Amino acid sequence: MDPFSVFSVLNSIFPADPPPTGCQSLAPLCTCHGHPVTRIECHGNQYLPAFQHVNLPDLTHLDLSRNTIHTLQGTRPFKGMKTSGRGVRLTFSHNTVKSVDGDYFAGIAHATEVLDLSGNSISSLVNLGQFTSLEEINLSDNQLRAFPRAVCQARSLKYISLRANHIRDWRGEINSMIACRRLLKVYTDETHVSCDCASLQHYFYYHSSALPLYTDERGGALMCDEKSERELIGRRTNTLKKSDVCRICDCQPGNSWRITPTIFLTLSLLLLTHF
Repeated sequence: MDPFSVFSVLNSIFPADPPPTGCQSLAPLCTCHGHPVTRIECHGNQYLPAFQHVNLPDLTHLDLSRNTIHTLQGTRPFKGMKTSGRGVRLTFSHNTVKSVDGDYFAGIAHATEVLDLSGNSISSLVNLGQFTSLEEINLSDNQLRAFPRAVCQARSLKYISLRANHIRDWRGEINSMIACRRLLKVYTDETHVSCDCASLQHYFYYHSSALPLYTDERGGALMCDEKSERELIGRRTNTLKKSDVCRICDCQPGNSWRITPTIFLTLSLLLLTHF
């Protein structure tokens, strides 16, 4: 009998233990809490354990803060991970991350409702479309110099904190928020912003709600400064209305991410004449 056949016979008599699929497979790098497990904490590590194919249907919080993780791109440590499907808080705060690629989170992105990336060195983010349930992202205390447009790919996003970054002139960032259709609040360090037509007329062409710029969770909105349109000086950004802004500024689409009816008609005519 050949060696392979011998192994097959022995394996049928003495089957090997199946690989662990629960929290025990993450030891000793992580600590699990709850029965069934609802929270996992992994701190002080130089690398992540393999979460692939781990079955955690009741998980609500995965805390991977305070490690020495340098990058969130490339490998996909969560691919094949089984969770409840949504409502997970995923924490990567206080690492040394410089860039983020949403593909890294395949396997858990769809279930993530809150993503905490605060206290890193992040200067860029890409490919966040997999975060279909994401409602809140914390990017405070990083190295961002502009509003990260990639967050608008997360279509359910409502809240984003950008405190303690290097964004100083919010006038130039307003149009970057156009694609965030459900965004309610953007937390900043600033207290004032220039509400002029160049920065408002495109945003309010697509949005009926006020500018989502706030200084704190209690509802303190930014104030339109003295460089704003005369009628808007002293107004708070959360009180601006589309009717007021468009009366003053003649709202128009500009260079936006949306295909306007005019552009759509032009493209349609070009296609018809071509064929």
